[in-house]
Amino acid sequence: MRLPSKTVLLACSAWMACGPAEPEAPVEVTSAVTGALRDARLTAIRDYAAARGLSNSLLLAGISDAETNLAHCYSEATYHCEGPYSAECGGPVLAGSGDGPCYLLQGGLGFFQFDGGTHSQTLAREGNRILSVQGSTEAAVEFVVAMVRDSIYVPGVATDAEALAWINAVRVDDANWSRWINTVAHYYNGCPAATCSVYADRYAKYNNFTRNLLAEKTASFWYGSSASSVWRAPLGGSAGIDFNVVNPSVAGYSSCFNRPIAELVHSGEDWFGSTSDQVHAIGPGQVVYAQWANYPGYVIVVRHDLGAAEAAAVGTSTLYSMYGHVDVPNVTAGDLVDSNTVLANLYYQPNNTHLHFEVRTVEIPQLCGYNAPGPGYTNAGTNATAWGYRDPTNQVALLAGAGTSGPTCDNNVPLGGTACAAQSEAREFLCVNPGGANPWQERACPSGQLCIGDRCQPVDCSGYTDVATCDAHGAVCAFYYCSNSCWPRGTPISTACPGPLTAPTGLTPPYTTVTTPSVTLGWNAVSGATTYDVSFDWWDTSANVWRSYYTWTGLTGTSFTVWPAYDNRHYLWRVRACASGSCSPWSNYNQFYFTGL
Repeated sequence: MRLPSKTVLLACSAWMACGPAEPEAPVEVTSAVTGALRDARLTAIRDYAAARGLSNSLLLAGISDAETNLAHCYSEATYHCEGPYSAECGGPVLAGSGDGPCYLLQGGLGFFQFDGGTHSQTLAREGNRILSVQGSTEAAVEFVVAMVRDSIYVPGVATDAEALAWINAVRVDDANWSRWINTVAHYYNGCPAATCSVYADRYAKYNNFTRNLLAEKTASFWYGSSASSVWRAPLGGSAGIDFNVVNPSVAGYSSCFNRPIAELVHSGEDWFGSTSDQVHAIGPGQVVYAQWANYPGYVIVVRHDLGAAEAAAVGTSTLYSMYGHVDVPNVTAGDLVDSNTVLANLYYQPNNTHLHFEVRTVEIPQLCGYNAPGPGYTNAGTNATAWGYRDPTNQVALLAGAGTSGPTCDNNVPLGGTACAAQSEAREFLCVNPGGANPWQERACPSGQLCIGDRCQPVDCSGYTDVATCDAHGAVCAFYYCSNSCWPRGTPISTACPGPLTAPTGLTPPYTTVTTPSVTLGWNAVSGATTYDVSFDWWDTSANVWRSYYTWTGLTGTSFTVWPAYDNRHYLWRVRACASGSCSPWSNYNQFYFTGL
């Protein structure tokens, strides 16, 4: 890649004005960085990035792995070019060979491929620090913070501090994942989605390398020894109204139970606060519901599939956490979350702004309307636990303490915990006899699952578009070259071989002020597409941030009418084309200002 410095970026009217006319391909390297050296290189990126405030080092390592397979020294990839002498390498640093013959001395340097022109120009700009692993990592941290700060794909970020916080919060497949990969392809590699002919290849490369690193080292390596099982309260402080109690001070009448609410039994806890309070997910899980529910406010429900130690602590393998009376969610159904994820802020209720927080064993309580939010109460004289509700504070405390003491098998896996002998094998090992002669019990993964991280998990074949990754999951997935995508084994594939879908263009209306109650969005048809998805964001003037409004999926046709709910606001929207379970990259954003209410 050709990586301009932050000062050069600021001097340009647009990022791409600073870069080459066509993006550079990441250096194609089959490096000698394997085994212990690879582990050491990844550990160095993690620790040096953390020292500069970037705790989400997985994203940084994914770039380096895509660029050079972590090769930093020429001795690790001798079929490329020799760079300047590096004391750490004991010889030349790696120089990329994509800029022409090696004697021109123009290739990018080191495992982040800094490139300011010739080798001497690059060192004059970046300093000799990039000849070391530490210095190169620190320079890369500075660059990615600057690129996110100025990225057109990342709304609501204007300062380095905001950019760093945004990077640290991104997780694979969350609401901001595609924004990160778009930003890397556009600004790090110089390949904008709208104009770059090899954009799909660049997007897939950075996407897949980063995903593979997460599977290779697991979340605990990147986010801390217990990152995949970090549990916390949803807000600071403690509950104001407890679980499984009757609160005679509550006004109102329940049409669900045909009696005053003051007689009913509370199925959760109420945590009081203000609209500036951020509501966090209590732990790792997946959003299954995030909608306006007239609670009042939005309701978010997260499913938590528990590890063996956590399941043993609470007596069930799956829990659901429910967050009621929240403002516009930062997440949508399907998003993966953890305890770092801010789901939403509290929704304003005059003299009564609070979070209704539940933990339960059922996704949909079998009460009243039989819906995901649930009524928030059970009938007078009942016990809420009989309907699958749990004491929220107690459950979070049990989960937080699960597996923290007692005998363990290898690698500190507690009794009842699981581990993988190797990533992507169709078996896992259960810790059954800590400290004994035969501590592990081998068991096969269910059909369609492989051991990933520390246990058997479903494999989504459609998440991969390269042969190597699909082949690594060969027990579950098969690669079909004609459609350039990975499919579950046994999937019937048409003999037709359509080309890859391209992002829609021609978005209308152009930037304008909309004064009618609705606005019709339009775009050009994409060859081969059967449906389209539309993503919609709005500008929260009180918090000065962009918020996700909604994503509509499976739309037919090339136009869609929306009825914005917030007046005197800016709205951003984009569209992508889909067919046969795969979708194109998102289009560029389009924007309008709405005054139609």
